[in-house]
Amino acid sequence: MQERNRPRAKKIAKTIVKQEFVRDTAKPAEVLSVTYSTLSADALTRQVLSRYALDTPVQCEYLYRGLNDNYLVKDSRTKYVLRVYRHNWRDLRDIEAETELIQYLQSEGVGVSFPVPDREGTVIREIGAPEGVRYAVLFSYAEGRSPLPRITLEQSRAAGRELSKMHRVTISK
Repeated sequence: MQERNRPRAKKIAKTIVKQEFVRDTAKPAEVLSVTYSTLSADALTRQVLSRYALDTPVQCEYLYRGLNDNYLVKDSRTKYVLRVYRHNWRDLRDIEAETELIQYLQSEGVGVSFPVPDREGTVIREIGAPEGVRYAVLFSYAEGRSPLPRITLEQSRAAGRELSKMHRVTISK
């Protein structure tokens, strides 16, 4: 008789474990800190992109995570890339220096993707994220596609010309 009841006993034991687990998870959980979050494209559209002179409707979609999070932004005429910097990776002074250099390169005719100011003329937007303050910059969209992994001789020469121009411009400053 004991042998006949053994499968039932195992089933009861599993049920008890499951019930205990369910009971444990119903307790209020400690809120854990966040070191890195992916911000909602909809929230960025409402809270950040609404500050720019973009034509409606504005579409925002997550592109990829690299050193920063990048979102593809489209209005009725133009594409942009919204770069959201990681919390504590670069401070505001670093980002200001980066955007100022890029704006200078653009003004000197170097082919760069450049920061787009909002309606107030601001280039860098502060964002409150779960992990703390993050910064966002809207950049112009660089049309084209990557020549990698097979770059042609002409593409190499064109890249060399742009790099040369960038070096000449920054050395003379």
